[in-house]
Amino acid sequence: MNNTCWAANDKTQHLTKTFRVNYTPTMKAFMFLILVYYAIEFLRCGLFVLFVLLRWDFCHQIYTFTAFNEILVLLLTVGVPVVRFTYPGQLCSGDHPIFSFDANQKEYGYWLKLYLMESSKPEYYEKPLSQMSDDEKNLYYVRLMEQVRETQRKAKETMEKNAIAKVGIEGALKASREVEERYEKFKSDFGVAINKLAVSLKDTVTSQNVEYTHKPVEVTAIKAAEYLKNCKNIMILTGAGLSAASGIPTFRGSNGFWTKSYEGIEDPTEILTLKCFDQNPSIAWQWHYDFIDLMKTCKPNNGHQAIYELQKFSKNYPKKLNTLLVTQNIDNFHTVTIQNNNQAKKIDKTEGTSNFAFTEDVLEVHGNVLYMRCYKNCCNDFYLSPEPPIDPEERRSHVPLCQKCESVMKPHCMFFDESYTEELYRSKTVSEYLNDRLDGLIVIGTALQTSLANQIVQKTLAKLEVPVVEINPEPCVKNGFGVIVKESSLTSLPTIVKQLISLKSKQK
Repeated sequence: MNNTCWAANDKTQHLTKTFRVNYTPTMKAFMFLILVYYAIEFLRCGLFVLFVLLRWDFCHQIYTFTAFNEILVLLLTVGVPVVRFTYPGQLCSGDHPIFSFDANQKEYGYWLKLYLMESSKPEYYEKPLSQMSDDEKNLYYVRLMEQVRETQRKAKETMEKNAIAKVGIEGALKASREVEERYEKFKSDFGVAINKLAVSLKDTVTSQNVEYTHKPVEVTAIKAAEYLKNCKNIMILTGAGLSAASGIPTFRGSNGFWTKSYEGIEDPTEILTLKCFDQNPSIAWQWHYDFIDLMKTCKPNNGHQAIYELQKFSKNYPKKLNTLLVTQNIDNFHTVTIQNNNQAKKIDKTEGTSNFAFTEDVLEVHGNVLYMRCYKNCCNDFYLSPEPPIDPEERRSHVPLCQKCESVMKPHCMFFDESYTEELYRSKTVSEYLNDRLDGLIVIGTALQTSLANQIVQKTLAKLEVPVVEINPEPCVKNGFGVIVKESSLTSLPTIVKQLISLKSKQK
């Protein structure tokens, strides 16, 4: 056996490259006894694994594979005996925790070490650096540099893998954004289609699915109150016709507010959509600036005051009457009327809170032009809309931004391709009252061209014996228990309310 382990001419080579092993008859006999012993163990355990590792370089290459380590630990854990032939102090014996006999004998099983060459033990590994000879230091530094290079190699591999992973993540995020954009476009287009379908089918659904027991009748305002005297839960539904007497044009018709053009677009169902807002939010804001300016030149009328008086009566005599005011108008006139009469409940109206845009006694199912919110929904807070810019150029380009995320702010007004929600438009509250409590309905100045308003009227008519009092010079109720007052709400509504309060006051 060659015992010269560290030759002078091999200083620059890896220290383990010089090992040479020649088996003597005694060694072979001893190894044969070991194999016989483990043959017996194989018969007892059903499994026998033998690793004979005689060179450190081979040992080092094998032990650096993670899969090999996992298999070896598994074998030792389940009690499979493993024998390793090695030299005393051979470097691979300390390369992995499982190769330490003293520290891991109980945890992983056991190793049987067979020392073949006592004279080949590299004793300098147990010496402090100060006690090493120059040759030993050179060999020590060679191994140290190999470890550094191996660490650098692994770090480089990790960085390359991270770079590949980063590219994959960026691609996934881009694909996710594209899917989200396509979904938003689909939702927008689908919302428009559904709203148009709901309006176009309203007469068909009514005539085909309901057998009415009444026909619409035209009456005076005083007579209309007679139909409501026995109703205890009355919903009041108002539309643009109520505010027409205040000077705000109706949204539809030859003189309607919808006839204006913005950036060459005249169709309001195109201007006030999420799709248009995504492409150019300044168009929608121009429309709202003009509406706010118009609203400031007007004020609530006698019709708004009459509704307030009916609500006030119901609060004072809740056993006789309960009312729910639902408006499609975005002009804030109902709230102004309540505030002018100093009857508004003290609620938190702090700007930058989730209930800042709402008044308890008014359900504004299409929102309110005076408020705005973050279009990206970074929060549920509402803020006052900005004052309309005076300069024409600034008005065409000024779009307010969210204070928290700096995205575009959206006016708190329902667009044509939006859906009703409880959070923004109180639709659930309206539906619950309609289905569970309503026994009388007053409809004022609406063409029933929006899905919720049409649904309220049609569901009420489907109750057969619930009167629907419509105040409208151009009535929309064509079937069922309709009580039609073809007069202006400015004069007829105060008359109806006054007469109804008189009738209700006489009841016990």
